[in-house]
Parts: sequence; structure tokens; C-alpha cells
Amino acid sequence: MAGTTSRKDRAIAKIVGFLATAIYRDIVVHWMEEPRRDGPQLTVANHFGGFADGIVLLDALPRRPRVIASDRIWKVPVLGSIMRWIGGIPVRQRSGGERVSNAEMFGACFEALGAGLQLLIFPEGVTRDEPSIARVKTGAARIAVGARDHGVDGVVVTPVGIHYEDKAALRSRVVVIVGRSIEVPVGRVERDPGGDPDHGEVDEITS
Repeated sequence: MAGTTSRKDRAIAKIVGFLATAIYRDIVVHWMEEPRRDGPQLTVANHFGGFADGIVLLDALPRRPRVIASDRIWKVPVLGSIMRWIGGIPVRQRSGGERVSNAEMFGACFEALGAGLQLLIFPEGVTRDEPSIARVKTGAARIAVGARDHGVDGVVVTPVGIHYEDKAALRSRVVVIVGRSIEVPVGRVERDPGGDPDHGEVDEITS
């Protein structure tokens, strides 16, 4: 993880680098364009390897992203402490038919993007055992469009694919493919009665 500046960034880079080297024989990163090292960026990735996906991307990306993940992780001993330490942003998930609000999560994301930071989200929302993409949820697009509507200029969405030689095997290889960034169109859009961005734009960015 290059381009780190703070003491915490350097500490996280060192720990993540150690874990990645211990677990994987090789992590190869293919860039379809020059890596972005500044500015508001929302990185979206497939979620095939569970917690390992976060380790791989924290090691592979040139700057440390703030990770958006299920709030259930925060309730797990040790993992919750790690997520708090690295500045993770929890997403509240429904339990049964309970309605939940993620206004705090969206606010934290808008603030981070407004500060020119990078966010990392797994828009499938769940880890898959099958090497295929599950239905992609609209959260990532709502974050990107919502940040734009809250005055954040220059937001880009960057797709990433993680491919494991054998995700269950120690010392296997990983290939990370970073696609071309998608610029969120400028200009404020009409909001629906619930306050969300226009569904058509959200669906277009999601797809």
C-alpha cells in the first residue's frame, strides 16, 4: 500500500503487508488506467474471499481506503476492534422485517469523500462461495450520487475484480484487476419523495 502518510497509515500498511505476504504467494495487480492517488474515489469490488478480500485490497491499492462493511463485523471480538482502528464505516442491516436507517453511514461516506478520501465497498453485500457475481445492490451508487448532491465534486467509482487461484489454500496466488474509473455526472438531480437520488441514475451507475 503506497502513498501512506500518517503514522497510522504506515502501521496499517506494515501489518497488512505482513499478513498478505504470509497468506499469499503472490498478489498481482493489473491496472487498466493510471492509479488515482488523490481525490474522492469509491472503489467497488466483488466479494468472493470474505475478510481476505479486505486484506488483499488494503495491500494492493496505492492508498488506504476506508472500508464500508456490515455492522455485524463490529460485534465480533477482535474484528470489531480492527474495523474501528482502521476507520471502517458500518452499514446497519435488517434483522427480520425491522426497518433500519443508514443516515449516519451515508453522512460518514459523504464527509470522507468530501475530504478527498477513498472508500471501499463490496456492493454484493455478502460473500459468495461460487466464483460469480451476486446481485449488486444500489448502496454504492447512492453513496456516489449522494456525495455529488451534497457538494462533493469529482467523485469517481472504480470497479475492482479479485480472482483467487484457490481461496481456501494457503500460499495461493491472487490477481486483482482495477478497471477504468467512472465519473459521476455533475449537476444536482431531482430526489424522490423519500429523499433518495433519482432511481434511474442510481440504477444506471449500478449496472
